[in-house]
Amino acid sequence: MSDAEFLIFEALENNPSLSIEDVSAILQRKNALPVVRKMIAQGWLRVFREYAQRYAPKKESVVRLSDRCQESPEALREAFEATARSERQRLVLMALLDQRTKGCLSVPKKDLVELCGGKASAVEALAKKGIVVVEKRETDRLQGKGEQRKEPRTLSEDQTRALEAIREGFSQGKTVLLHGVTGSGKTETAINLARLLAAEDARSVHFFDMDQTKPLFRARDCAGEMEAEGIVFHFQSQYLDAPTVVPGVIEALLDEDSVVLLDVGGGAHGSHMIGQFSHILSRESTRVLYIVNPYRPWSRSLEEIERTAERVAGAARLTRLHLVANPNLGPETDAGVVVEGLNRFRALFPERTPEFVCVPEGLCADAEQSVKEPILPIRLNTLPEWMVVQE
Repeated sequence: MSDAEFLIFEALENNPSLSIEDVSAILQRKNALPVVRKMIAQGWLRVFREYAQRYAPKKESVVRLSDRCQESPEALREAFEATARSERQRLVLMALLDQRTKGCLSVPKKDLVELCGGKASAVEALAKKGIVVVEKRETDRLQGKGEQRKEPRTLSEDQTRALEAIREGFSQGKTVLLHGVTGSGKTETAINLARLLAAEDARSVHFFDMDQTKPLFRARDCAGEMEAEGIVFHFQSQYLDAPTVVPGVIEALLDEDSVVLLDVGGGAHGSHMIGQFSHILSRESTRVLYIVNPYRPWSRSLEEIERTAERVAGAARLTRLHLVANPNLGPETDAGVVVEGLNRFRALFPERTPEFVCVPEGLCADAEQSVKEPILPIRLNTLPEWMVVQE
């Protein structure tokens, strides 16, 4: 429970009902609706009819494709030709098409303006060209997103400590992008981090499987288990090796009530696909994690790691990489392997501390004496049946 939520509960002990002005005064903030909406979604508050009547529905500008572009492939082709010289207009057009694949025919204008770096001129230019239509839509000020709060999962002592440490490091973040060379353990790290955040975070956790290669270990193979824990899972089916872009990325990145994890694979080639979102991912709210397993090829020397990381970051047009240590030798991993690998990591980066260290959950108790950094307990999720060790 946040401090703001505690203050509201404390006030309700003395007064069975509060107006929105009362809540604003208690919290000493101009807009208290985000906190109220969250508490309503969690089932902690009820809204009386008198409360809603005090607020007239507001209207917001939304943007949709023109009827001609929706009905005619030829018109859509002409629209792409007309926007060939304007990156911002092309971004708006792609965002609208992205939403159409999910059945959403319109997008709030403010989201598209933010997508264009705060410039509304791209949307207005598309409207003048007859490619999009800008219109008003009525929205309820008190309406939440309608998502059901999942039951909290009981965390182990190691997971609780990890969550507290990771929360402290991610206190300003809402987007986590994970990258690493093949075999670094990127996908397992992403899955476990998502499960940890979903267990306690009041915000929705969106997981995007954006791996552009087709290896054995894919997050999509355990999508059902992740969804059962309340994680919203996104991936795009592939045919043969054709690269695909998962729909819904922009919407999730712009949603302030969501935490977004992007599992990006495919090396520098896969990172090129992420470059189209760099204007959003370069914000302060994004944490770019680069997973390092010092036992893996291309990660045994500082020169190898820097060369690979530069290629990946350059292709994705991203900066400010944060390192994560994931020292393991697969099934041969024991506490000694973890500690020795972490010592190698420290030798490679004597002036940098990893955001956290990945440790198999069964080894946390043995390793914690030698690991001073935050530990993320890892439970393997993507092993094929033929690799599962039988007890």
